[in-house]
Amino acid sequence: MDYLEAASLAAKIGPKYVIPTHYGSIVGNIEDGTLFKNSLSKKIKCEILIKEENINNERDYK
Repeated sequence: MDYLEAASLAAKIGPKYVIPTHYGSIVGNIEDGTLFKNSLSKKIKCEILIKEENINNERDYK
């Protein structure tokens, strides 16, 4: 599913909030998260979390 398909699905579901988490790690690239956010209705709030490596080489979301 690309960012446009994801935004279309979000519009059909109608959530208040969405958090794209797969872009840049499982599919697509980091910029796709921003494109997804910009493709959403203004009624849907979107928070993009930034992944950072921690001391144990595990990924944390901030």
